[in-house]
Amino acid sequence: YAEGRVHDPHIVYLSIGLGFYVQCTPNEGLEIARVKMGALREAKARAEESATSIRRRIGFFKHMIDEVKGIWSRDPSLEETSLAQLQRQVEELDRLTASGDAQELEAFLERHGVAVP
Repeated sequence: YAEGRVHDPHIVYLSIGLGFYVQCTPNEGLEIARVKMGALREAKARAEESATSIRRRIGFFKHMIDEVKGIWSRDPSLEETSLAQLQRQVEELDRLTASGDAQELEAFLERHGVAVP
C-alpha cells in the first residue's frame, strides 16, 4: 500500500514485460488484457496436448517393457525377435506421434492394450 495522487484517472500504465509499461486508456488496457489471456489459453492448450502425448508414450513403453519381460521369462530364446518387434512398434509410435493424428494414435495404443490416462 502506498499513498499517492492520481493526476489523470483516464490513463493507466500496463506492464508489457521486461520492466516496460505502456500508457493507455482503461478500455485499451482491457483489450490488451484480452489478447494476453488468449495467448495464455493457447499456450496452456499446447502444454496440455504435449503432456497428454508424453503420458501416452510413457504408458506405451511401460506396457511394452512388461510385455517383453513376460515373453523373455517364458522363452529366453525369443529375445532377438522381441527386440525387433519392439523396435518396429516404437518406430510406428514415433511416426504416429509426429503426424499428430490423435485417432490413429489412440487406435494404435488400443491395439496394443495400452490404457491412456
